[in-house]
Amino acid sequence: AGAVRAQRRERKSRHVVLVGAGDAADRILKRLRDEPATQMNLVACFGEPWNDERVRPIGELRDFIRSNRVDEVWIAVPWDRKRLLDEALD
Repeated sequence: AGAVRAQRRERKSRHVVLVGAGDAADRILKRLRDEPATQMNLVACFGEPWNDERVRPIGELRDFIRSNRVDEVWIAVPWDRKRLLDEALD
């Protein structure tokens, strides 16, 4: 019964990728982790490392989205790192 409930939760949850850098990304990451009731499942982080979290290079974002279930891409990039935002949207 517990496994069935977990599978239902998994189907209902939104698979989120976070693109970010600095304090902005760290705040969003903490919010996602601290509020499990949001049904957001963080599947990967891309951008510039902002803490001990594994952050993948932005150049891998497109292939990751194509080969994995991703429902939403959240972007948390300070304006002074606009280059990262441009790369994410390219």
